[in-house]
Amino acid sequence: MQLLGERFFWPAVELPTKPHRFWTWMGQFGLWQPFIAIIAVLYCVGPFAVLYHDNLNFSAAKTVSPNNQAVMGMRVLNAHFGEGKATPVTIYVQSNQRVDNEKALLQLDNLTTKLQSMPGVASVTSLTQPNGQPMTEYYVNTQLNQMNVTLKGATDQLSQLETELKSNRSELNQVKLNATATKIDSLVTRANKLNSDTSTVRSQVSQIAGRATVSQQSSASAKVKRYQRLLALISTQLQTVASNMRALGNQASTAGTETASVQTSVSGYASQISAIQSSLKKTTSSLTGLIKSYNNVYSYLSALQTSDAAKVYYITPEQLTSMQFQQSLLSNTSGDYKTTQLQVYLKSSATSSNNAATLKKLKSEVNTQLQGTSLSTAQIAYTGQPVVQDTVEQAIKAHIGTLLFTIGVILFLVIAIVSGSVLQPIYWLLTYGLAILGGVQVAQLTSHFMSGDPTFNWQVPLIAFVPLLIVGVSQLLQLAISYRFKETNLLDWVLPGVTSLGQSIRHVIFTILVFCLVLFTANFAPLTQAGLIILIATVIFNIILPIIVTAVGKLTVTLPSKRPHLRRHAK
Repeated sequence: MQLLGERFFWPAVELPTKPHRFWTWMGQFGLWQPFIAIIAVLYCVGPFAVLYHDNLNFSAAKTVSPNNQAVMGMRVLNAHFGEGKATPVTIYVQSNQRVDNEKALLQLDNLTTKLQSMPGVASVTSLTQPNGQPMTEYYVNTQLNQMNVTLKGATDQLSQLETELKSNRSELNQVKLNATATKIDSLVTRANKLNSDTSTVRSQVSQIAGRATVSQQSSASAKVKRYQRLLALISTQLQTVASNMRALGNQASTAGTETASVQTSVSGYASQISAIQSSLKKTTSSLTGLIKSYNNVYSYLSALQTSDAAKVYYITPEQLTSMQFQQSLLSNTSGDYKTTQLQVYLKSSATSSNNAATLKKLKSEVNTQLQGTSLSTAQIAYTGQPVVQDTVEQAIKAHIGTLLFTIGVILFLVIAIVSGSVLQPIYWLLTYGLAILGGVQVAQLTSHFMSGDPTFNWQVPLIAFVPLLIVGVSQLLQLAISYRFKETNLLDWVLPGVTSLGQSIRHVIFTILVFCLVLFTANFAPLTQAGLIILIATVIFNIILPIIVTAVGKLTVTLPSKRPHLRRHAK
């Protein structure tokens, strides 16, 4: 439309050229009081440009409608499980060796525990902590606790055995056995004496019985017969007594023999008991020393269990083959068991500006923790929405300055060559930059007021950059061409040149307005925000450009006349 001008409207007619009223007013204001005009522009637009700050977000959720099902689901997930639950950071660790061994698992668990303690990290899941919490049975302190319980039970059993041995040793008293043997010896002596007395009585009874028989034969008298009957009765009784005494003697002899045998057995048993008692004493002493050693070991292991040194991951060969660990292995490692993953859930959502610093510390901590370990040569990769957003952010911040500087230099060279001037293109480009910065800030405030979101998506400046560049280049090149081919001096050219340039502004504004309306109708937030920036920046640029051009043009002529040493810089 700028190239065709009025011929854009068919059929083409020759219309009289009229000065652009608004640009004429702005140009006259700049010529009237240049310093006041420049100060007014800086006062109105300068604060927005100076106070501009990078307030971009890199979230993909910001580019779609808030009523989108994915966005609504993410909000519900964040409300119930934390801001960073929906967008975790995944760390892949690829080793040259299998990671299903004690050394690699120890390093992975140390890394997991360290990342969990970092600020900005809500939780971490890994091969050793699949639920985000340490599995206590795989730690030394828990294993020491089980060992201490077993050791305590064994020590108690040994103490009980020691008590029983002492009791048995006290029951096996040799003094009592010796006293018993002495009593048995006395009994044997008495039994032998009884046996001798029994033999004597039996002999005397036999003699009395013989004498009673003789006396019975020689007596004839009745008195004698009576005594004879008594003696016969006595003889019979004495024979019975003798028979009983013989039986008693035999029993006494048998008892003496058995008593002697028992005495021999008791004497031998006493010597055996003495040997057993000596052995029990030695065993009890050894057992006491063993119990003391066990108690010392128990005390040491109990102290070690409560220390930080025992909070170490150690998985036994039996636990490596358990169903629980095999399930974690299947979920968190690759098919060849050489690659594993750690899921890091941040406290903030992916749109938070704090994630960049958290991710930087996260990467530094991973490298530090794996140095000097069996996983020091492992390859580390990061993925996830926060990582993608941080990568885009770092790329933009790293290259945007270079890009803008390069475009600015190229644009300056083009305008300087076309205009044949060096100083004036600098003023024009500064005005252009001031208008863009002010337009972005005003558009941001407007968007915040209308939508409640104080940020712009990172795609917005990139979308708005090309149309703004086209508008700026087209207008500045026209101004440069008019400046180069002016037929009068700078002071006489300033107002007519600006007025003639204003003739095409109506077409520019119309084109930009149509373009922005198209962007506004798109159901895509970055396009809407970009259209807002383009419209406001274009309006600001077309307001302040005639003021700056005329004001600076006049100062370029008037200041050297007052200060001759500035004359060489006038062009």
